[in-house]
Amino acid sequence: MKKGRIGAASLGDLTGRYRYTRGTDTLVATVSVDGGGLRIQLPGQPSEELVPESASAFFTPVGLRASFTRESGRPASELVLHVGETVRLRRIE
Repeated sequence: MKKGRIGAASLGDLTGRYRYTRGTDTLVATVSVDGGGLRIQLPGQPSEELVPESASAFFTPVGLRASFTRESGRPASELVLHVGETVRLRRIE
């Protein structure tokens, strides 16, 4: 996969907590800035670097693919994880 670049201002628009709920199951992912890049923390897992492919598409060294949904000039409203199936997490903060 090709590594891209993303500006610091754009990184801040992607950080936050995102939640997915299906029935009684809830998953909360935290996206944070670390050393000029992004990291994702999923419950029970070590945090992973999110390597940019574009301004909204990322991958991790362990093969997780992620993308963010956002409107121009606004922070991301949704984190989409591609893990065999598509899992959409809504921004909660």
